[in-house]
Amino acid sequence: MSLVPSMPLARFACAGALVALAPFASAQCGFDPNYGGGLGLGDDAVTGALALGFTVSFGGANYDSAIVSSNGFFYLWNSTGSVPIPTAHHCCNGDQTLLRTSTSPIIAGMWMDLNPGVGGSVHFNALPGKAIVTWNAVPEYSNTGANTFQIAIDTAGNVQFAFDANCRNTSHTALTGMSPGSNSANPGGSDLSSGTFPTTSATVYEIFGANAFDLQSRPLQFFTLGPSAWVVTPLVGCASWSQYGAGCPAGSPLTMVAQAGSRPVLGQNFTLEISNVRNGSLGGAVGFGFVNPNLNLGANGLPACTLLSTIDVSLGVAPTSPLTQLGFPIPNFSSIIGASLNAQAVMVDPSLGGTLPVYLSNGVQMVFGN
Repeated sequence: MSLVPSMPLARFACAGALVALAPFASAQCGFDPNYGGGLGLGDDAVTGALALGFTVSFGGANYDSAIVSSNGFFYLWNSTGSVPIPTAHHCCNGDQTLLRTSTSPIIAGMWMDLNPGVGGSVHFNALPGKAIVTWNAVPEYSNTGANTFQIAIDTAGNVQFAFDANCRNTSHTALTGMSPGSNSANPGGSDLSSGTFPTTSATVYEIFGANAFDLQSRPLQFFTLGPSAWVVTPLVGCASWSQYGAGCPAGSPLTMVAQAGSRPVLGQNFTLEISNVRNGSLGGAVGFGFVNPNLNLGANGLPACTLLSTIDVSLGVAPTSPLTQLGFPIPNFSSIIGASLNAQAVMVDPSLGGTLPVYLSNGVQMVFGN
């Protein structure tokens, strides 16, 4: 992997390559920043009825209110109907049986044991044309993590989920999905991160075991097809990043992630953080490419290492131990929305010996957007 001393030149080349090769897509990102007022929810708490500001059809019935649980979901409720207002907070794990047998519909973003009583907050806002519920930096009951996610429902009954990059489920069973309740049939779980798919049931859900939640930075849209079917699709246009593969050598690889809160948003700076940088490292670079060759580098004298990105452009970095940062601007061109770019870091450390005394990071894939 070559080291490029002229970072401005490399940045210009990287921007030009993105503009030339990226597909065009257009959409807005999943989070609406208008969280609305805090609900004051503590641990295992449920609100009273919150007016949506409109009547929405869901599963063949009409609803005008939401009742929010601190544990990551809300009910739909009809304030003029005969069904009693739901009051169960449903701690402590997401449960598909409770989802399907509820007397009122449940829409769950990250239903598990959340505790805004020790951190974060839960919000509700009725906006023109939609209502949103946001769990902002709410930890698990074990007082770990800071989960930020949002659910929006519009007047047509479409539902949108957004999750930030820090969402984690470390010790519970989490459920994402929804159901009209009323003893709905069980269609079985879905893989919500698998791409666009239609459903033949108004009940759609995915169950996540401890440490298995995979919807971080993956906003989802549920388009209604009527009372008993949806099209589930990723919301294209949201900037996101993800890790893949593993660094080398085993036991002391580089690790590369995005800086907390940083996303590859058009017109903003994006920062990568490279950790486990060894003392004595003399130089380094981050290679960027549009393809993951997944190439074992044994033939190049690095049997435990894998090339996880082609090197269309590389940016040199000056190693600092144990953490090295690399920030760079994302071009503000709408034509790159939805484009992806891979990255992998390499550092040179003569103490490693061999023909190539280098060590590599995992890969990071960026998706450019809003």
